[in-house]
Amino acid sequence: MSEKKKLSRRQFLAGAATAAAGTVLLSACAPPEPEVVVETVKETVEVEVEKEVEVEVEKVVTATPPPAEPVTIVFWQNNAGWEDMWTEVSELFVAENPEVKFEMVEIPGTDWTQSLLASFVAGTEPDSLWMNSDPMLDLQIKYQPWLPLQDYVETGLFEAYDMMAQGAIDSMTFGEDLVGLPGSNAIILMFYRTDWMEAVGWGTEKPKDFAEWAELATKMTYEDPNGTGKDDTYGFVFFGTLARNYCATQLRYLMAAAREEHVKPGELNFNTEVGIEVLKFIQDCIHTYKCSPPDTSTYGHAELYRDVEAGIAGSGRCGTWNIFNWNTWMGEENWVISEYPPLVAGTKPYSIGDYAAVCASRNTKNPDWAAKYCAHLLTKEAQELYFQKAGDTYRNDLDLAALGASETHQYVYNEMAPTLDYIFFVRDKNWAAEEKEILSRHVQACILDPNADPAAELAAAEQEIMEVWP
Repeated sequence: MSEKKKLSRRQFLAGAATAAAGTVLLSACAPPEPEVVVETVKETVEVEVEKEVEVEVEKVVTATPPPAEPVTIVFWQNNAGWEDMWTEVSELFVAENPEVKFEMVEIPGTDWTQSLLASFVAGTEPDSLWMNSDPMLDLQIKYQPWLPLQDYVETGLFEAYDMMAQGAIDSMTFGEDLVGLPGSNAIILMFYRTDWMEAVGWGTEKPKDFAEWAELATKMTYEDPNGTGKDDTYGFVFFGTLARNYCATQLRYLMAAAREEHVKPGELNFNTEVGIEVLKFIQDCIHTYKCSPPDTSTYGHAELYRDVEAGIAGSGRCGTWNIFNWNTWMGEENWVISEYPPLVAGTKPYSIGDYAAVCASRNTKNPDWAAKYCAHLLTKEAQELYFQKAGDTYRNDLDLAALGASETHQYVYNEMAPTLDYIFFVRDKNWAAEEKEILSRHVQACILDPNADPAAELAAAEQEIMEVWP
């Protein structure tokens, strides 16, 4: 509404000069916010000749700025049943950073890679991710989708960086780019049912080599270790499906036990004397000793869980994340954990160090916040919540007993892990999904056919891979 004022001519001229000077000061010194709204009003003033005239006066009105929109961080994970845990982790972050809005998306495991690829094509990829390191690295090799994190490491954003396994960091470094960080150190070990070992007269001493392993597995298959009087047990169960390239993964585990890496930097290393012997052992477990399921070619982690819970598996792979379930399904006093037996007694096997990867999208609109959330996932508070849910951690400063860890878990992290000579994904950066699929097909040929020649299959795999090797 216009406001009328009565001014003398001198007052009018002086006021106009002051307004002009004030306008210059405002334009030179005023901050861009809050928003300045200029309202032009018409005011009637009285001059010395006592004649009313209308003049235009600029009146400055300060408006209340609208609240800033929160930064939205979209986080993807693919572990069903972990929503509550991730929600609690995110609430810790938002409490310290109220300007952030958090959104979590769970992608089923079977759709993970395909969903990520589709999101990158559509430009709807998440800001931060928690995913298994293997597909994360496969995506990096082919598409380079991840945000480099080395500058953030140098600023000290990742507080416990020095606790991380160097092998895991090396495998996530491409040229000068560090494209992720290990969110856990998930160690791949073996389990044995000690109640079955005692039932077949073996005692509790773990096998010293592959030959003793096969002997024990055969006893636990044929000597009714569970006392049911039925032919319903298998002494050794392992993955043989092409899904997720488990065939190549199993060969890798056993070659590591034989102290060989199946791929070295710039070099394929599975078509060797050790590789052939390991593949022959896998084939014999199914077709000669018959201590492994005949459906091993379709066997993956879901089948492993099924058979351990059903009480028909005597030995097999045990990741640190399996300890919770194994304690429940077998009884904590009825099984033990150990390294894979070495191929030759008296030698020390490598152990495989797997890990979850923490990474951020290269195309995120908020790279600093995406990196900050990645760093939050690695804090002590977040890692404590993760350990209680998943049984894994990369940090060495957690009080596992206070977190309710079982004796087995405490033993693995506090006593066993520091003595292991284990390898992470230290391998050629070109060893990706396509190469693994080729190797898996040739390994599975020996799983399906007792007459397949392991030496011929590995030689054929090497030749086929070399045709696409960068």
